[in-house]
Amino acid sequence: MVTRACNLRCKYCYFRDSDYKPLYMELETAKKIIDKCGAYCRQNKKELTIHFFGGEPLLNFELIKKMTEYASSRLEDVKLGYTITTNGTLFTKEIAEFLKKNNFEVRVSFDGCMETHDKQRVAIDGKGSSKDILEGIKFFRNYLKMSINMTVTQQSAGDVTKGALELWENGAYKIKLQCTMNEFWEKGNIIKLRSELMKLSKTYVKLKSQGKKVHLTKLENFDETETCIQNMYHNLFFEYNGDCTICGCASIGNKKRVWSLGNINSDNFLEKLDFLKFDMDDINYFKGKAVKNKKIMSLLQTHGLMFCDIINRTNKDVSLKDYVKNKLEISRAFKEAHELYAKLIASNQNGS
Repeated sequence: MVTRACNLRCKYCYFRDSDYKPLYMELETAKKIIDKCGAYCRQNKKELTIHFFGGEPLLNFELIKKMTEYASSRLEDVKLGYTITTNGTLFTKEIAEFLKKNNFEVRVSFDGCMETHDKQRVAIDGKGSSKDILEGIKFFRNYLKMSINMTVTQQSAGDVTKGALELWENGAYKIKLQCTMNEFWEKGNIIKLRSELMKLSKTYVKLKSQGKKVHLTKLENFDETETCIQNMYHNLFFEYNGDCTICGCASIGNKKRVWSLGNINSDNFLEKLDFLKFDMDDINYFKGKAVKNKKIMSLLQTHGLMFCDIINRTNKDVSLKDYVKNKLEISRAFKEAHELYAKLIASNQNGS
């Protein structure tokens, strides 16, 4: 998290108003993160991907440049990758060329139709941000390492197919669909979402059969075995001040630090990373080292459910049991759409 500052106030964001502070990571903190994580990867023969996040990370673009240059010069013996998640409003030709030159994976948040997007992802003054982002996306036309994070809310559940089509028409290649993590969805909206996902699967297969260069993550690459444990055992999240947790989404906007590993300035920080070497089958080891609450552990092992869904939920009147059930119903809708996609692809291949 190179900054907590952001120039947007997206209506479904799990940041609270009090969390949007003009706090920025300093270069010395960034260097320590690179040095210590690089040393760990070198020692354990692991690759290192540096993912720039915020707030809006491009508000601290100068630091991103310096971190990239520093890491590339200091870690020549470690395989490096760079990723950035951004709202896309601040792209310039200089920024785009830098990201492409350094082979960044660029993830831009854009919620499908311009009209839908402008209702959800607004600037501080309440105005929509779609025009600025679409102008910025043009800098990355034909750059295959740019993808779109398309967030679906209950209000936009009926426009999923239309939104994906508009994004492809505007030069997006790869789209990742995701639902708001903190909402409790009404039954009717889940039914609407499922209907749209099934429609989108058919549309997607048709476009691919026509040779269109499109990619739709989650329908094409749905993984029902994905759990929080699988995601977290190789991730470290650093706040702007060097505080480290295993999962960033579970701590942003919350006072709880469920999986705190201390601060990068700690002399014994590298020693605290030892438990990351555990075998994925040795769940008891992980429980003893990081998670002692049995209810939390059970949720972490629930297929199709991420713990950030739970800890960031807004409707506290809904029981935890009903909230989990709600999220799993949404996950099943994606699974059914994926199965339809796979069936249609197989049918096309057999037909040819």
